[in-house]
Amino acid sequence: MNQKFEQERLVFAQRKANQAASPVGPAGTSAFVPPPPQRLHSIDSPELPGPTAVEAWENQQARVGKIQRFVCNKFGEFARNGLPSSGKLTLKDVTFYDCDLSKVDFSTATLSNVYFQGVDIAGARFSQVKDYGSSGWDDTAWWLASEIDGGLLKMLMDQYPAGLKDWDGSHDTPTDTPTRAQYVARVLALCRPARISCQESDIKYGKGS
Repeated sequence: MNQKFEQERLVFAQRKANQAASPVGPAGTSAFVPPPPQRLHSIDSPELPGPTAVEAWENQQARVGKIQRFVCNKFGEFARNGLPSSGKLTLKDVTFYDCDLSKVDFSTATLSNVYFQGVDIAGARFSQVKDYGSSGWDDTAWWLASEIDGGLLKMLMDQYPAGLKDWDGSHDTPTDTPTRAQYVARVLALCRPARISCQESDIKYGKGS
């Protein structure tokens, strides 16, 4: 009697485990059908359905991007009219997003965890910058800058060469990427004032170059 009861108990436990691992869907099917995304309530009209959680997150990201773009452009305007005296500009944990920082003088600035994403830095100066090792330069045509510190230039040439695309898992560069000849000419022009040796054959361009 006890042995038969134990066998039935084990069979029942196994059946429950199988059901938990493979939920039953509509019409008795074994395929799991996720529920539709739950919509949030509208703030202005609680009786009306609002966006889904994903849509709310995307809307929030769009608002954040708009604010970042506005602040960055204002910073660029201020900077072009004269930054504090050389060596006093310390940027830490800052994201510059989709904005115009062209012709800004970043000379001797600290760039700790500074992220440039889709930023126009044509004609900008980055001579003698510090703590640039943790900086990011995605979708930014850094080769259009007028001057770049030698150490930073080496890092950019190695990690952010022109011609990369985001689909290959590497850093993304602008869609209006120059030809290899144009890019090499710009890099060589930056190498000379940075006092670093650059050989045309060693300049990367695109993936695997």
